[in-house]
Amino acid sequence: MARGSAKSGSMETRTKEDLYREAQKAGIEGRSQMSKSQLISALRHR
Repeated sequence: MARGSAKSGSMETRTKEDLYREAQKAGIEGRSQMSKSQLISALRHR
């Protein structure tokens, strides 16, 4: 199962911590206050 790409469609199965790290790499601001679903949305719309 692909885990490294935001485009993989499997973000829902990843941990919040994993999504947070990806958001950090992407430079998404406000990520520390985001829920898992908000992180997913932000990563998909970056």
